[in-house]
Amino acid sequence: MDKLHSPYRYTTDFAVNRNVGSTSLKLIRSGAKGVHTAAEIVFWDAVGQFNISAFEELPIEVLELFVAEAKDRIRVS
Repeated sequence: MDKLHSPYRYTTDFAVNRNVGSTSLKLIRSGAKGVHTAAEIVFWDAVGQFNISAFEELPIEVLELFVAEAKDRIRVS
C-alpha cells in the first residue's frame, strides 16, 4: 500500500518470522513528525488466526485497505 491521506502517507512492510511462526504486515505512517508503525496485523501459524493491533487512531479508509492487503499477502496454509 502507498496511500496518501492528508497530512500523512501510509505504507506497509511485510515480514515472515519462521522462528516464532508468524507472518506480519506493518502499517507505517509518515508525516511532519517522522515515521512510525501505526498498526500491525499478525497471522500466527500455531492458532491459525489474524490479530490486529492499532497504536493510534486511524482513518477507516486506510484501515480497510490495510486489512484487505493483509488478507491478500499473508498466505494461510
